[in-house]
Amino acid sequence: MRRITFVIVLGLTLSVATNPLTAEDWPQWRGAERLAIWDETGIVDELPDALKVTWRVPIRGGYAGQAVAGGRVFVTDWVEDPASRTRDGTERLLALDEETGAVLWTHEWSATYRMLMASYAIGPRATPTVDGDRVYVLGATATGRLFCVDVDDGVVIWQKDYAADYDSSIPTWGTSSPPLVDGDRLIAVVGGKPDAMVVAFDKQTGDEVWRSIETAGEMGYSPPIIFEAGGVRQLFSWHPSALASRDPETGAFHWSQAWEAGAGMAIAMPFKSGDYLLVSQLYNGSMMMRLNQDRPAATMLWKGKGRSPDAPRRLHSAIMTPLVIGDSIYGLDVNGELRMLDARTGEQVWEDLG
Repeated sequence: MRRITFVIVLGLTLSVATNPLTAEDWPQWRGAERLAIWDETGIVDELPDALKVTWRVPIRGGYAGQAVAGGRVFVTDWVEDPASRTRDGTERLLALDEETGAVLWTHEWSATYRMLMASYAIGPRATPTVDGDRVYVLGATATGRLFCVDVDDGVVIWQKDYAADYDSSIPTWGTSSPPLVDGDRLIAVVGGKPDAMVVAFDKQTGDEVWRSIETAGEMGYSPPIIFEAGGVRQLFSWHPSALASRDPETGAFHWSQAWEAGAGMAIAMPFKSGDYLLVSQLYNGSMMMRLNQDRPAATMLWKGKGRSPDAPRRLHSAIMTPLVIGDSIYGLDVNGELRMLDARTGEQVWEDLG
């Protein structure tokens, strides 16, 4: 079996720069509030030829992005047991010094990928979530391991095992949904029983605060997100059978819209723009909801009807979250086409095959 080593290269600086470069933290998946908004200044149209690598650090396999907060870079990987013939090994969370790349500490746990889709590479999927003096990390393997660890030394404060604690069925491609901090709660897609598709934990102790949504199959892969709509804060979660809205403080039901995701592939995160709320998937295309302005409710405007990803209609965005700007939708379709749709109708306006 080939051994693959990845390299993190961070802190690229312009060789002509005279002052140290600084940047805001990126503490979780898609940054602050998961909005994928970058507020830095000094963006250039193209990079000059003279770039200097400040540091580089080799790591092993994985899919998760890095979180950067408090002068540290948090990244996960998977190290295969060289004696294993059944894809056993160790998942790791590494904390690196942002300025030098020095490994400050690692937290490791035994992991097996025997039960996951064999044709795909292996390694953790969920970006760490940093909140003050703690970082929350989710492993991808056969039981679903969630850890709360101290950012200074990697000591485990509390942990959960989704399979053992909630009778969860780990999805085909592994647990992938990074937990979301909201006030004193850590909200996670657990896929547990009974009625524990989404669970809120006390972020300090790991005690369960509430659970919500019946689990009828796989948990899917889409991360939870909170938007304000209808005069209240709503927790949106998209799982393989429905798009659901709940009260993030109590888990109480607001509304739900059935929307089956083929092969359990609810992956791309819901996207809100104005009164629009969009989700997109590989098999059935996209679905657009109109959020009520006066109360936490929603109406479906339109949805895709295609079942075949090889003959897509409109927009079948498998993994990347599409954007909605005004009355226009921009997204990458299954075969890499960049498409623009009318948000009001879902009809395609143009596409670019690159």
